[in-house]
Amino acid sequence: MTKSTKDANMNELIAAMVGRSLDNRFPPVDNTPGDVILSIQNLSTKFEPHLQDVSFDVKEGEIFGLYGLVGAGRTELLETIFGVRTRAAGRVYFNNRLMNFSSAKEAMEHGFAMITEERKANGLFLKGDLTFNTTIANLQQYMSGIALSDAKMIKATSKGNKNHAYQVYGPG
Repeated sequence: MTKSTKDANMNELIAAMVGRSLDNRFPPVDNTPGDVILSIQNLSTKFEPHLQDVSFDVKEGEIFGLYGLVGAGRTELLETIFGVRTRAAGRVYFNNRLMNFSSAKEAMEHGFAMITEERKANGLFLKGDLTFNTTIANLQQYMSGIALSDAKMIKATSKGNKNHAYQVYGPG
């Protein structure tokens, strides 16, 4: 269908782009945030760059975003909550339970996960293959005696792919 822009309205343009009418583009918000599920209280870091006395609450059902310029401390704050950076003071509560993690391992044991800002630099073992990178977080599951089982790791890596469209290579 071709139409002059002066004869078209916004709803017609949207319908042409998405294939249906979007009469309710901005539905009323009916979400009422619940109780506080994450509470950061007076958090400070020990080493440079220093974060001092950071506090905030996140409520259930709330969308929480953290933003700022490079160097503002976003990454440092999240790494401190997750236990990667050394906390000098403050407390982290999740569902009213104290969660002052001292390591990433401890945070993961409590069900927390962190996606790094620089995934290529901090989130992958670039010299490792696909199998190694997808199983590294749970190596204990792939032990066979005192050694890692390549067969278990390869099976776990290809498990979710029904078509097995990729080949998994082991070391070497």
